[in-house]
Amino acid sequence: MGNLTKIFDFNFLIAGVVVSLILAFLGMNQMLIQKNVKNNELQVEIYKTGSGFGYRILSEEDIIVQQDFIPAIENNQPFCDREDADRIASYVLQKMQQGSNPAISLSELRELEISFNCAE
Repeated sequence: MGNLTKIFDFNFLIAGVVVSLILAFLGMNQMLIQKNVKNNELQVEIYKTGSGFGYRILSEEDIIVQQDFIPAIENNQPFCDREDADRIASYVLQKMQQGSNPAISLSELRELEISFNCAE
């Protein structure tokens, strides 16, 4: 019974060390992203999707945000044009730089005059 307890304790210790290292790595990565946001080192990239446009917000070469579809609406619809994708990407970037939640609401989409119907 004593050896079994020692093995269990050792495995528990190893699991704790692994979890701690993972959390430390994630914390350092988040700190680097926040530093890049504060230093305005993020950039926006607009790209063509199958039937519209999407955007990415990048920190150096790391993708921080990738949005293939218009956020806050029910269906998976890409942005109708490059300008709409750029308008939302720039708005999200601005929110990130201000330390705000970068989520986009339906009312913000309407305020920014984002088109939901690409046939228009």
